[in-house]
Amino acid sequence: LFGFCSNFYQVCINSNQLIEKVATSVSAFVEAMHRDSCSSNNNGEVRGAINLEFVVHRKGVWLGPEAATWERWIVNVILKSVSANEKEDHRRQISSQLRDELCNILEHFNSPSAYAPSLGSSQVETEHIIDFSMCGISPYRFSINYLSNSCQSRSGVSVTMRRIFKDARL
Repeated sequence: LFGFCSNFYQVCINSNQLIEKVATSVSAFVEAMHRDSCSSNNNGEVRGAINLEFVVHRKGVWLGPEAATWERWIVNVILKSVSANEKEDHRRQISSQLRDELCNILEHFNSPSAYAPSLGSSQVETEHIIDFSMCGISPYRFSINYLSNSCQSRSGVSVTMRRIFKDARL
């Protein structure tokens, strides 16, 4: 019964705000995938990807703080066509699976055994990596982005412009 506990930290991602943030992004992604499956000639399948990125907000030179990614998870999704009466159940099932998987990744990266950039010694120093805006929980800063068939051309332009701006600063 006696022992030494070297780490008393317990991860808690059971936060309504955190789950809502993940669920909103996942729902938008699944909706875009289903919209693509209805609108395009895709031989029975639609491809897309949802990205979970852990970021550090660094002071920017010109345009204010910028996010630097220190870990990125990409979940590629291939959506097979289903009959019209199965679409709603299929959409709900995919949303639930993706939400659970992204929450599992968040839980892992907010555990003491996961790698994280150095934090600093005070809350002011850690605000660049920890999100203090949620009630009862302070996860690492993250963003969720998605890419579906209909979004590919628009995102490609923004990624290219971002690269041009980064190269111009060097």
